[in-house]
Amino acid sequence: MIKFNGNRSYFQRVENTRGNYDRRAYFVKVSFSLMNIVANISVKIDTGASRTVIGINNAKIRQKIKEIILQEPVYSGRLESATGGEISYREAVVDDFYLTPDIVFPKIKLAFSEDIGNKALLGMDILSLFSFMYDRKKCELCLMDCDTVNNYIEQHCFNKESGYIDPSLIAEIDGVPGGNGR
Repeated sequence: MIKFNGNRSYFQRVENTRGNYDRRAYFVKVSFSLMNIVANISVKIDTGASRTVIGINNAKIRQKIKEIILQEPVYSGRLESATGGEISYREAVVDDFYLTPDIVFPKIKLAFSEDIGNKALLGMDILSLFSFMYDRKKCELCLMDCDTVNNYIEQHCFNKESGYIDPSLIAEIDGVPGGNGR
């Protein structure tokens, strides 16, 4: 499972692509690999988004990764966001999903969408695995209770048959079937 260095881990903050750098629009660095091809992207932390969704047209995602993702089946469902509209998306299991310097998921299923263009959102499907807080002194967002996450993942959102973490299963914990419109 996931190896942690301590019980608190800080995101690596990056500048908002729209130019402002305040806590209302908090962007962080994440990365993942697919078929040994690495993608380093900026994602907006969005506590109003139920799912983490990465825009397939993000300039930081290499063409080969796009081609692999576009071979996956398309799902259409209501992903809770500020717009509240339907978004079609494809799911792919990626390797080495880097969330913070201390938190790397070995294998995790993520949603990718053409409908959101080049945007990328880190939603509550992953964030709710942790406690998190905004440290006003450091002006940084950190994840806490990291030491309890592996047990939680093992019990609630680990696809044991395929060997990956499926964050969409978090919705089912609270009795919400599917959570992904299928």
